[in-house]
Amino acid sequence: WADNAPIVAYWGVDSNTSSTALSVLHAPTQNVIVADSGSSIPTPPIAWLPNTTGLIFRTATGDVQIADVGCVVNGCANNPLTNGVAVAPSSANHIQVTDTHIYYVDGEQLIGVDLSCARSSTCLDSGFVIGERVVPLSMIHASNDRLVFTSYTSNPNDPSDRTIQLVDLTCTPNCPPQPIYNGAVAGLLSPSADYLMVDIAGQGLNILQLSNGSLVYLTDTMGGQLGAGLTTAR
Repeated sequence: WADNAPIVAYWGVDSNTSSTALSVLHAPTQNVIVADSGSSIPTPPIAWLPNTTGLIFRTATGDVQIADVGCVVNGCANNPLTNGVAVAPSSANHIQVTDTHIYYVDGEQLIGVDLSCARSSTCLDSGFVIGERVVPLSMIHASNDRLVFTSYTSNPNDPSDRTIQLVDLTCTPNCPPQPIYNGAVAGLLSPSADYLMVDIAGQGLNILQLSNGSLVYLTDTMGGQLGAGLTTAR
């Protein structure tokens, strides 16, 4: 659901064509716009640009685009889903969206993009590197002008080689990430960004208070695999 309008974005498979489709529906009027992918490749909505009708979504070619779908309220003369602006490449993963930026992992780099680039369609050339050596398959999360990710020093496959990094988004790309906890994997930030879910080697899932480093223990590491429980922890 969009933050500021009764508009919902969703995707699924057309039973008649077996193709995937991305749809945007205005609930009160039932007006809908649909972008058929022409393939079986998923085309999911990723996020709404906060407090707007700007939708960020992935296309069948894999690239990440943004489109303003606000016209669905009164009926769209043209389908904005078929005229989106690319903001991230198909290799982008673990995407996070703030009021002004999109952040994603590409390979082992954490990339940021100022979405003002969408006006000139230059986003694919506008990315800046925020962090390096991001642990493969680990999540990133942004909340209240902070972003967390997990890095490694020398071995991406060594669960003991983990450091949680904190980024101040108010001054990127000029403020480098700050290490805040070793031997742990980062999960979700609280809405205030004062607390962070972490999975600590040998200890398990905890809530970390960022202001003083205190911990509240929740449960052991799930399945014995560091970070496995963080995707479902809230």
